Amino acid sequence: MPLQDKSKSKSPSLNLDTFLPFELAVIANRVSYMVGKIFDEKYGLQIPDWRILVTLERDGSLAPNEIVAKTSMDKARVSRAQRRLSDMGLVTVVDNPDDGRRKMLGLSQKGREMCEEIVPEAIRRENWLMDALSPAEQVALHSILSKLHTRTENSIDF
Repeated sequence: MPLQDKSKSKSPSLNLDTFLPFELAVIANRVSYMVGKIFDEKYGLQIPDWRILVTLERDGSLAPNEIVAKTSMDKARVSRAQRRLSDMGLVTVVDNPDDGRRKMLGLSQKGREMCEEIVPEAIRRENWLMDALSPAEQVALHSILSKLHTRTENSIDF
């Protein structure tokens, strides 16, 4: 019986330090934690909470499934955050005028005021992070992220 060539049967090794999905996940988690820590300590907001708030501030009232699509958070996470934000008086939950079985989330006045406080904080953190890059690198980063966003937007089942 011939010996099997191990070089052909061995699966390729994966170096996590240079594996793009891993690198992006680590950086995203660190940045979210950095921003989320401030919002948690200062405002009692968790990461999904402030993501929903700023999404509603940018886009206006949305159905929970629209928030899921815009933030790439799962339904359960959005649902828990929606309840928390409603309990805190930061969002309103009303019946969808087009479909009474569905709900719409919107910012309350307190939620708008919260966004006026947290958005400048988030921008300061973003500026601090981007200061690590030259202006040309910042342009390149935004271009690359835009391409990756477009590539992955509808490719979940790749």
